[in-house]
Amino acid sequence: MIVILQQSDAMQGVEAFTKGTILPLFNLCAVQKRDLIILPFSNKPAQPLLFKNGTLEIEMFDQFLQHFLTGDAQIMPAIDKAIELFTQDNIGHQRDLMIITDNQFSDFHKLNQEVAAGKMQEFEIDLAVIAMSETAFEKQPISFADKVFFAND
Repeated sequence: MIVILQQSDAMQGVEAFTKGTILPLFNLCAVQKRDLIILPFSNKPAQPLLFKNGTLEIEMFDQFLQHFLTGDAQIMPAIDKAIELFTQDNIGHQRDLMIITDNQFSDFHKLNQEVAAGKMQEFEIDLAVIAMSETAFEKQPISFADKVFFAND
């Protein structure tokens, strides 16, 4: 499972909420013996954090909790990096991708929804989005998501 977590300037007010959302995924991945990769991003993806079999490595997780990226959010490099990680097949055949975002991307105009949908289908990636606002999601939708949840609901 890969979690793409937006950490742009606009997300600073919900940092605790977004990082807390990831905690239950450790248990899920541990029970299922699946790797969990956290991929923070702002204008580019940060170094992916790999937690083998959902094992919560305290030092690495603490590093993640203490660090926050800044700048504008660009979704395309983060999606491309996640697809690259899936094609390396380091994390097994269950390909779940979660994007936690406010849907305010500076590169939204570059996002070709049909191409992205094709890649998700080609690699059998199940995509869920946790959007901070339904209004912002409607302005910049990720239409190829299999599931969408709104934090403000």
